[in-house]
Amino acid sequence: PTRRLLLRTAFLPRVTISAAKLLTGDLNAHVLLESLFRQRLFTDKDVGEAPSYQFHALFAEFLRSRATAMLAQDELQSLRSESARLLEKANDPAAALKLWIENEDWPAATALILSQARGLVGDGRWLTLKAWIALLPKTQVTSTPWLGAWFGSALILVDPLKARALLKRSFDSLDVAGDERGRLFCATGIIETHNIDQSGFEELDRWIEVLEPALETDSGFRSDVERLRAHTAFLIAAMLRQPGHPRSEEHTSELQSHHD
Repeated sequence: PTRRLLLRTAFLPRVTISAAKLLTGDLNAHVLLESLFRQRLFTDKDVGEAPSYQFHALFAEFLRSRATAMLAQDELQSLRSESARLLEKANDPAAALKLWIENEDWPAATALILSQARGLVGDGRWLTLKAWIALLPKTQVTSTPWLGAWFGSALILVDPLKARALLKRSFDSLDVAGDERGRLFCATGIIETHNIDQSGFEELDRWIEVLEPALETDSGFRSDVERLRAHTAFLIAAMLRQPGHPRSEEHTSELQSHHD
């Protein structure tokens, strides 16, 4: 039982009692973990609302190598997948992503990155997003334009020229796919890049035309944040390129009403 416990929990940075029971199928897994801790067998314990156990770094590395060597390929991949799903639920996306990558489960890895992208961009962690995307095969990145859209969005303040190029490529792919939300997301970001580097204003006409019908019908936006960001981008583009646009006042009123 102890060997099975060690092998089945080898891919978790921290082992909770519930995770140990789920991965091993042993309802007494917590007894074995506690025994390892009390005997000081390379195991630490974190006492909290949900107590967890952590194997010492070198011991954990040894266990992972043993699991990789001893388990059949199908069982190994299944274990990594189960562990990754547990890590996602435990809000440890970095550790989960590592396992999806080791499994070469590119759809699962991509889905995880996309689920975290908004938070990473909001926190200014564009380097993390860049590093995560770099773990994927180029074919996977190319076939998933939302990856480029989010990375471009993350670079708007850092490198507006590169951000604009990424957002344009993503826009073209999302346009072909008929992804209205994606089109609006990219168009909004592109306008923001022009405002940041104060160049290429002649290109803004195109993006005004993209945003205007969606803002008129209030469609294609998943959240108020995306909608208000698009209103703001539209006003910026109109002021920079079409100062007499007949709908500028309407969009100004929309933003003011939300602020009030």
